[in-house]
This record gives sequence, structure tokens and C-alpha cells, in this order.
Amino acid sequence: MEPKQDSLILKISGTSVEGVVDKVATELPIRLILNGKPLVTLLCTPTELEELAVGFLLSEGILRRRSSIKQMVVDEKEAVVRIELSELPADWETMFEKKTISSGCGRGITFTNNRTDLDRKIDAPGHLLTLDDVRKLLILFRTISTLYLETGGVHSAALSDGREILFFSEDIGRHNAVDKLIGKAFLKGISVENKVLLTSGSITSSIDRLERDHLVERAMATSDRRSRIVHLTEAGEHLIRSRLAAHERDLDRAFEALSEAEMETLVAILAKVGRGAAGPSNEWAPVAGEKRPRPSSRAPALIA
Repeated sequence: MEPKQDSLILKISGTSVEGVVDKVATELPIRLILNGKPLVTLLCTPTELEELAVGFLLSEGILRRRSSIKQMVVDEKEAVVRIELSELPADWETMFEKKTISSGCGRGITFTNNRTDLDRKIDAPGHLLTLDDVRKLLILFRTISTLYLETGGVHSAALSDGREILFFSEDIGRHNAVDKLIGKAFLKGISVENKVLLTSGSITSSIDRLERDHLVERAMATSDRRSRIVHLTEAGEHLIRSRLAAHERDLDRAFEALSEAEMETLVAILAKVGRGAAGPSNEWAPVAGEKRPRPSSRAPALIA
């Protein structure tokens, strides 16, 4: 299984659009079979699958000790990880009766059984890090991921002792990258209790680019010196206003072929679709004779 593949993509640069072949991160569904029973399917980058399976089971509170791993086999042809465990929790099968779709890059799943007895508060002092220590770790962290540098489409996670990076993993899903990291440390017998976890994110790099283009500026928060406040610059406000005005003109042109009656019908249809998507609790029930306000532009309001 390869973590990347050549794919035909559309490359857009300004007004230029061209079809090119580029490296794209691979995402595959990997089935996890626990003690002969299908447990879950994980959408992931197909690398370090043993570590991913172990990290997932640790995160869900199923796996406790390395000695309980009797056998683990990765079948790349079938895209399956089969794992045999002893000392499973007595109620492990009921732990998966309730499932929650989690947020993130894509659609994730976690099992929710309100088993707070499985939660542990870690009170293990680690190394005291200076701001310079953190900067050095982050600089090193951002240079390790060759897959990100080639595809620009994966998240990274690293485990550090405060001085150097011990383990590094990457995946299309940030939660998968962290699970791989946890599984890797667990299999090597290294505790994570006094370590530093580094994860990639998109907000900081996005703000960096906006600041570089003089569209935003950062300021230290007066109420919390650990936080930064981001403000739009005059150039940033001008760009937003101009883009919004252009967007409104484009919408007007797109809908100018419709008559007033057709516009009212379209607005009503979209409102009905929106109410259906929101669910019964958010239904809008018009009073007799009441009309829904018409948007200022000729385009119907697509977002409430």
C-alpha cells in the first residue's frame, strides 16, 4: 500500500486552469477485526497500520496491556488488520452500542458509553520547557513530514521528551496520526505520561500567510498573555468588501433571468429544503398573511 499516488488534478493559478498530474495522499478504508468480529472501518493513510489499530484500541479503552496482544496480522491485500486480544473488558461488546460521529477532517466515529471509570487524570511532571525549546521543537517538527511536503494533504503528530522528537506519524486524519503515535509508543514500551504531543494544524499557517500579505495583524491579548488577537488590516477589510460586492454582482447576474414570481417560488422552495435539513425543532411556521422577508439582492438567501 502506497501513502501517495499520481492523480490528474485541475491546477488553478489566477485565471489559468490546467490539468496536471500531481502527487496526492492516499486514503483507504481499513477494517479492524477484533477477536474474529468486525469492529470498525477506519479511513486512513495506509501506513503504520499495526500502530493505528493499537492506538485506536488504546484510545477507546479496550486495550490496557501489551501482554494482552496475542496476535496481530495486517492483510494489505484485503485491507484488514486482524488482532487477537486476551483480557478484554467483560463488557467490551456493549461498549460499541452507541456511536458518535466526530468532527474533524472528514467523518470520524467514536464510541460513547459514558464509561468515565476508564478515564484517567495523568499527574506526571515532565520537563520544564522554555519558549525557545518549543520553537525549536516546532521548527524540527515542520521539516520531518516528507509526505506533507510532497502532497500537502496530510496531518502530522510527534511525541517529544522536551529535548528531541522521539516518534513521528502522519495521516490524512489528524486523529489517526495521533493514534498511530500512541500505538507506536505503546508497542515500544515507552510511556506518554511525561511527554509532549505536537500536532499539525491549519489555522496558524493560514494566519501566517495572511499576515505575510498584510491582510491581518496579530496583537497580544491584554487579558491572557498566552493568547493572540487577530485583526483585519485596512487592506484586509478592503479586500473582503470588494470580494463580497463582486460576489453579490455575480449572484444578481445568475438570477436576473428569473421573474419576481419565479424568485418568490425559488425562495420558498429553498426555505422548505432548509427547514427539512434543520429538523422539526427548527421549523419556521409562517403566520397567516406573513411573507418571508426578501433578500436585498435578487439572489435567494441560500444560507440562513
